[in-house]
Amino acid sequence: MGSFSDQHPEPSRALPYKQIVRTLDPPKHDGIVRARIIISDWSPKAQWIWDTWEKIGPELEPTTPTFVIQMPTGRTDSACLRVVPNPYEVYGVDDAETRDALRQQHPPAFAERRPQMFYRGTNHPLGSWINCHGAPPVIKGGRVVGQTVCTTSRHIVFEMGADQSNWDFLNATLGGASKHTFGEYRYLLDIGGVDGTTWEKIRWKMALGSLVFKVDSDRYTWFHTLVRPHVHYIPVKADLSDLRAQYEWAINHPEDAERIAKAGQKVAISLNTAQFCRITWEIITKTIDECAAIAKDNMVVKESSFEGIWHQSNLGRMAFSWDANAPPHWTTDVIGSFHPVVTSRCAPSHGCAFDGWDNKTIAYEMIIGMLNLPKHDVSARIILNDVETWDTWDKIPPELEPTTPTFVIQMPTGRTESVCLRIVPNPHEVDGTDDFYEFPYPGKRRRAPVFAERRPQVFYRGKLQPSQNKTSQHIVFGMGADPANLDWLDAKSISAERHEFGTCRYLLDIGGVDGTTWGSLRWKMALGSLVFKVESDRYTWFHTLVRPHVHYIPVKADLSDLRAQYEWAINHPADAERIAKAGQKAATSMNRNVFRRITKEIIAKTINECEMYNHTTEAAIV
Repeated sequence: MGSFSDQHPEPSRALPYKQIVRTLDPPKHDGIVRARIIISDWSPKAQWIWDTWEKIGPELEPTTPTFVIQMPTGRTDSACLRVVPNPYEVYGVDDAETRDALRQQHPPAFAERRPQMFYRGTNHPLGSWINCHGAPPVIKGGRVVGQTVCTTSRHIVFEMGADQSNWDFLNATLGGASKHTFGEYRYLLDIGGVDGTTWEKIRWKMALGSLVFKVDSDRYTWFHTLVRPHVHYIPVKADLSDLRAQYEWAINHPEDAERIAKAGQKVAISLNTAQFCRITWEIITKTIDECAAIAKDNMVVKESSFEGIWHQSNLGRMAFSWDANAPPHWTTDVIGSFHPVVTSRCAPSHGCAFDGWDNKTIAYEMIIGMLNLPKHDVSARIILNDVETWDTWDKIPPELEPTTPTFVIQMPTGRTESVCLRIVPNPHEVDGTDDFYEFPYPGKRRRAPVFAERRPQVFYRGKLQPSQNKTSQHIVFGMGADPANLDWLDAKSISAERHEFGTCRYLLDIGGVDGTTWGSLRWKMALGSLVFKVESDRYTWFHTLVRPHVHYIPVKADLSDLRAQYEWAINHPADAERIAKAGQKAATSMNRNVFRRITKEIIAKTINECEMYNHTTEAAIV
């Protein structure tokens, strides 16, 4: 299936793979095995293999055994995707070329060869575009149409070869040469062809015993996984800017140069067609088994999709959608259950939302209503309830991602955002409650003393929930009750006014029922005191703005280092005040309008990127 280059007709390229597949052992698992070997590395009709690779993101993997003869540099094999020896290697062309090189008149010893860099090749308009430093050509019917501004490694080397100032070290011209001629030179240059690699050429050049200078490429073949730079060959940048420098290194280090040449020669002559076929057989067999195991696991994952797990949890969330064929407005729906203890303490007169979780979605609805009108259908959700969500997160493995735009107000520490999963400011930040906590009564709050004049104690006030046993709060209240700690720690299970917090130089911040403190961290920083933030296995969007030792001092969850961190702050007053001011600046630079603008940007960007990702995935599957 598909098209093949006229230079490499399908029968000669596919036949050896067919023979290998026929000798495979029967699969150990039930069901039909479907697999593919992508044999063509380029097409004369403008369907370039690297254009295809560029459409496939690194996170996108095949679900059936897939074998390729070249891979983008930086991308590695996976359970269902493997690089196999190319057609020349399994068909015997590679062997024939290498044997031909070895049958040439016995080349002179390494030190007796001409001390020049030798290169021969064509400057075909389709050649070496993989190293293109500019716009690729427009191809129609296998021919270049119009002018191209692309400059390749081959273009550069031929220009260098025509420059008389380079003749002392470089012999590079258009055309061909016998392998006997190549063997007379101490140094050989290897530049990738139409697919970025040279297939059999790098092997027979190494087999000659000369030192190969391999030009960097963004593609590699299976043979390239056997050889290493500075061990089997000398690497050269794609623009050849370091070619002379690498040459001079070889001239000045003759013993090292010969050692590398011999190592490359040993690898090149150690392989033959039978070995390439055996290796291909082993790779295919192993991949079929491993990919089948992955597919079996994926079937289990599909039964418990990201969306399905959240739906089963019935946690409070706001679903919103856009129907391109319906009246031009967004549809929103608040579903699931919300924790009854989480209510707003900010009255409407202060610019906040109304009491109760049901009304926490008002600000989000306003933001969604301001989004640009999509041209396609959209279905998304904002998961609002943070209480007890860690039980739900524990059911979701890191590799399981949503397929529709999903927004959360907190995320497990260590888990990062993905194309369709993003963290957004929480309800208190977007509805203004967070602003109210920071400045409850403008003009009436007592002015806090300067940093150095505040009480040099760690201050903490909070309420211990019945369900919180042996938590950081439980520990700190135990420490606060110990007379031995009263000189540096003031921690009690009661409430306190903001101005009382502002009289202490150091404030402790401990996550609540969801592992974070929502607005508390921000208003504590806004007071200008140095915040000691206890580590948590959850984080919110605001936490992505602040950094440990820059905006706050981190403390272990068991508080075992709390006193040591306190003593550091006491002994480094200037650094402590600098960190406190940085935290204060971050806290006071935000407000409801900024949070809403950021939320709108995140939602809009995610809807577009998630839609593009899903289209790419569907196209790849087809």
